[in-house]
Amino acid sequence: MIPPSKDPTIPIDLSRVERALVIQTAYLGDLVRTTPLIQTLSRALPGGSVDVLVIPQTAEAIKGLAEVGEVLIYGKRRRLGQFPQSAQLWRKLKEKRYQLMVCPHLSLRSALVASASRARWRVSFAESNAPYLFTHLVPYDPNIHIVERYLALAKALGAIEIISDLHLRATAEAKAFAERSLREIKGQVRGLLAVFCGSVWPTKRYPAEMVALAVQETASRLDFGAVLLGTEDERELAKEVEGGLKVANINLAGETNLSQLKGVLESCNLCLANDSGGLHLALALGVPTVGVYGPTLPSQGIGPWGEHGRAVFADVECSPCGTHGGKSCPRGDFACMKDISPSKVANALIDLHRKGRR
Repeated sequence: MIPPSKDPTIPIDLSRVERALVIQTAYLGDLVRTTPLIQTLSRALPGGSVDVLVIPQTAEAIKGLAEVGEVLIYGKRRRLGQFPQSAQLWRKLKEKRYQLMVCPHLSLRSALVASASRARWRVSFAESNAPYLFTHLVPYDPNIHIVERYLALAKALGAIEIISDLHLRATAEAKAFAERSLREIKGQVRGLLAVFCGSVWPTKRYPAEMVALAVQETASRLDFGAVLLGTEDERELAKEVEGGLKVANINLAGETNLSQLKGVLESCNLCLANDSGGLHLALALGVPTVGVYGPTLPSQGIGPWGEHGRAVFADVECSPCGTHGGKSCPRGDFACMKDISPSKVANALIDLHRKGRR
């Protein structure tokens, strides 16, 4: 085994690497923000593509990305199917015979997958939960944006052509779905505002009644319609927001798969989201997006990436209160969200709209 090193320069000749895998089995937003790393690595390799290991819930996000070779899927959250899923993945890794494994995810499980690949070079951050399973380690800088953090892995490997933009596109089928679904509302308004009402973490959710007020003000001033989006679990939350709207709207929460969601987002002119995967997906699709932050802050390296993103947050001394947010407010007053006025959110959206989209 090559001794792990914290030297930011890794002595690997990328011109000799024909088969590489990037492991990102975290949430949707993490995968979207890993795409610059994937694209940068692919440009540096002779084969011109990189395989990616993801969870089933996020796979559609990167399908169709030119720099991605094969998308491997690992259903790690299916407890009853854990053993067969793992056995199948181990066989696949053995068959592929990867030479380089790059793992921006810090979890023990990701490290075990990297180790099981038997790749000659296994690269991750020094802060990995199992650093001894990697051959090379790169310093983890918590003071820079997560996109830059991930790109540090490619830079350490000697990649020269650095791709820093988030850039995804919907498939033709997804665009056709969006056209059918949005045809009626498009005929009533000048533009569309996509709205992600939820988040995996309860404390990251801007209250539904405040979302409705922000959307109502924005849509009224711009003559926009609202497209409510989210997962099946967020249907009721979207219905709450829908109940507070007097502008044209359509509720598609729980009605799209991830591929179709990309098509719907591409058809929208603006997006409002909490600190969630939807925020980063919208930005990657070129949609100007305002993110509402409460228990987390952009200063943690998780803000909207790129010139088409804007963050709105309150000046509350206890924020951020964690890395991800939580199930309940530690103080009990939820001031980090409730102190953000709907008009402040609406003004941010309208100002961003005036600056246009790519």
